[in-house]
Amino acid sequence: MKADERSISSEIICVYSRSSAAKNLLFGIFAISKSAAKDCAFRGSVMLVIGLIAFAMVAARFTAIYAFGEELNLLLEFGLSNLTLGGALLAVLCAVPVQRVQMVNAADRVLMTRALAPGWRFIGRWLGACVVIALAFVVWSLIFAGAVIWFADAEPTLFTMTRDTTAERELKAIVVPIVLVYLQTVLLAGVATGVASRGSLLAAASSVTFLLVFGVLLPDWASADDAGFVLEGLALILPDLRLSSVAETLYGEIDSASWLIATALQAIGYGALGALAGAILHR
Repeated sequence: MKADERSISSEIICVYSRSSAAKNLLFGIFAISKSAAKDCAFRGSVMLVIGLIAFAMVAARFTAIYAFGEELNLLLEFGLSNLTLGGALLAVLCAVPVQRVQMVNAADRVLMTRALAPGWRFIGRWLGACVVIALAFVVWSLIFAGAVIWFADAEPTLFTMTRDTTAERELKAIVVPIVLVYLQTVLLAGVATGVASRGSLLAAASSVTFLLVFGVLLPDWASADDAGFVLEGLALILPDLRLSSVAETLYGEIDSASWLIATALQAIGYGALGALAGAILHR
């Protein structure tokens, strides 16, 4: 009986230890995420990017009028392009930690005693960056929607001339593309956070630029008749970051749900890959 009691007690202690370790891990990731989000949100460079993209959203209201028959399409696609550009810039800026801030941050001092693995630390930083980017996208999306409403109020005939639509329909149509661009930005931030493990802005910018360039060019190369096996394989691995693909969800030319799910899975996968790269480079 005593042996059974000791066995049960050891199992309870083991379960409690695992539960405690899981709680410590979640606490550590949350603390790192909170610290990274605060660090990123109050940077002057981040605020500047948010302000410039917001200004570009408003400016699109005036530049779209010169599209001669494609005014509405230009307004929407220009807005999505601004989101892509702003998201890429934030992915780079939020990936690089400010060492001076981190050294005095209480959350990081607590984590020093918890022996949090480097990979989990980078996941925490990535999640913190995702929160800041999400807040920026909310601001940009509201301004984007305001520009569409303003355009509809000032030039109502253009909505019927272009696609016989209304502002309400277009506001509903841009929701999925905005979410898609956000998920693509989350993907970029995951890679940039891991690559910039030693605080290198150049490394973060290079990784994001690489993904953007090949994410735009590679799908077209792989779809060519003379494309080889290597190009087709790379096209399956690297994300499709073409604006035309995002626009297809805007105009209802492809299944939006499957595209969103595929992009979300890619974002999670690249985030994990970035955490692994950060853990290796941090050694």
